[in-house]
Amino acid sequence: MKNTIKQQIEELLKKRKCNLEKIRELSESVRKKAEEVEKLRKSLGIRKSENGKTLKKQIESLELRISTENLPLRIEKELAEEIEKIEKRISLIKEIEKKRSKIGELEKEIKEMKIGREKLKGDIDSDIREVESLRNEMEIATEREAGKFEGFCLGDLVTVKKENGKKDNTPKA
Repeated sequence: MKNTIKQQIEELLKKRKCNLEKIRELSESVRKKAEEVEKLRKSLGIRKSENGKTLKKQIESLELRISTENLPLRIEKELAEEIEKIEKRISLIKEIEKKRSKIGELEKEIKEMKIGREKLKGDIDSDIREVESLRNEMEIATEREAGKFEGFCLGDLVTVKKENGKKDNTPKA
């Protein structure tokens, strides 16, 4: 009986070690993704009030002015240069929108990894409680083999397991 309990404990400890390694890997991935998000955020250098639609309307109004008004050539050139600047800002805004969507995707991945990490931590906690319970069982089995419990039977082992279960479910303050 002690051998099977030892095997169960060893298996749980191996599982715990594996879960701890997964947690380390997830934590490292979360850290790297968070750095990437921060880098992308810093690279966004445009006002939030600017968007493609308002800039396109500005272009349309400038083009309408050029085509309908009788303007000197110098002013038309200035307006054409202004249109070109606005078009560059539009392409920059499109690029930034792509980065913003990338940030959203990365933040979603980070959230999922954190949830997975917390689940693994919960698994480790339950494994630790189970190892503790198995060690108590092994201690009782050892004492029984040593002759400390003369009238000990398997029903007593069930009682010990129930008591261990009660200890695990006690509310923590």
